[in-house]
Amino acid sequence: MSQNKNITSVIKYLFSDINNIIKNNPFQFINLVATHSLLLLLFTILNNWIIENIDFYSPILGIITLRIAISMIITGLWIGFFKIIFQFINKNNFSIKPLLSSFHLLPKVITIQSFYYIAMCPILILFINRYPYDIKEFGTDISGYFLSIIKDFESFNIINNTSELLLIIFFLILPITYMLKFWSAEFLIIEEEISIINAMKKSYMINIRLLELISISVILFILNLISIIFGYFIFVIILTYSYLVILKYLKVIQKINH
Repeated sequence: MSQNKNITSVIKYLFSDINNIIKNNPFQFINLVATHSLLLLLFTILNNWIIENIDFYSPILGIITLRIAISMIITGLWIGFFKIIFQFINKNNFSIKPLLSSFHLLPKVITIQSFYYIAMCPILILFINRYPYDIKEFGTDISGYFLSIIKDFESFNIINNTSELLLIIFFLILPITYMLKFWSAEFLIIEEEISIINAMKKSYMINIRLLELISISVILFILNLISIIFGYFIFVIILTYSYLVILKYLKVIQKINH
């Protein structure tokens, strides 16, 4: 019961604090939402144009290189955007400069993200073994491959196979554990510009209140789902607000476990 009270009090504090920051800096919040909206629109338009005009998932070296380069640019811009979010939380003046000046953190952030994909390898191998990957059909479109499995009604036969279902659950333990313990590592790198090892160590040490993290994540997920009903701009506002809440939570658990 006391744990539930603690979780409730932390959640109330997070939302209250972010609301106060927004009330005290309304124009900076508008700038933050506008920047977020422009980034999302830019990436969506770019993605649609590329898909319509280029065989983007062709397993050709030149196309693969192009995909990697575009992915790097997009990730670099997101790093800059989260730098701006930290500025807002820290009550610093709004500046768009970090958007284009944070690419030096790209290698560290990509390395951290790569660890998650490595943790996902066993479950990926399991699915590819059961549903062979057709390189001619999907090229390098791995997301399209998994969507085809979901759409394929026969894939639900996996539920009837107890041993395989248990195997999937077992293989999911590693990526889920990694996500819960190290989700904050890349954000620590973005704000503090520390080394990969220090970010991993710090993230592991501060993420000990996992039920609290899950509760906050579920609430934010539900809020974002509901916001979709009200259109693009409401969704962007709520998504931006969610980033503020989760990164404020990061600063809270840093202070608690300091």
